[in-house]
Amino acid sequence: MLDIDRVDLVLALETGPPPQLAVQAAATASGLLGPISYAVDRLGVELPVTFSDGNAGPFGVVLQPLWPTGLGISVDAGLVTGGGFISLDPQAGRYSGVVVLDLFGVGITVVGVLDTLDATGAPLPPSGFSFLLIVDADLPPIQLGFGFTLNGAGALAAVNRRLDSPALLDGVRAGTLDSIMFPADPVRDAPRIVSDTGDIFPVSTGRYVFGPMTVIGWAPPP
Repeated sequence: MLDIDRVDLVLALETGPPPQLAVQAAATASGLLGPISYAVDRLGVELPVTFSDGNAGPFGVVLQPLWPTGLGISVDAGLVTGGGFISLDPQAGRYSGVVVLDLFGVGITVVGVLDTLDATGAPLPPSGFSFLLIVDADLPPIQLGFGFTLNGAGALAAVNRRLDSPALLDGVRAGTLDSIMFPADPVRDAPRIVSDTGDIFPVSTGRYVFGPMTVIGWAPPP
């Protein structure tokens, strides 16, 4: 099943030189594929027309795909339920995504952010990318002794990023880390999570950050 939720048509004229007319047609669609429901934001085609000698006589015409800016998926397959989304922003060089799954009673969250441009908009040398991955799992309480329980575990890995210690301390005081470490609703808070991770783990070529994360409880209620 496929439903077209919205269709966008865009006409943009650039004075050049040479003058260019850009025509875009994009659709936002959703549907079902077995136990998987999906949504695609702004998938379509783009037709730039250049007013100069080209492949169409006095014009240059190129038909090219318009890649979606977002993709959301939800899964309900009995023992495995959950969903997530991917956000694409080629102009800013940022690609981010959040996946939340309930797998055999264990809640798993995965957050990923990939940057290909620095703060000035220039390509990142020499590798061309900066990557951050956060994985955590909410566990049924595991007894550790003396009333302590292990309620969650996870890890963080960052490539071509550094840890901004002052921003980290500010995050502890302001509660910002709550959106990064074991967030309560990561799909809803995804824009905030991406923003907060960028502040605490800014792009820095040749730097790396790795670390485990745990949730320790004590006494009932924990």
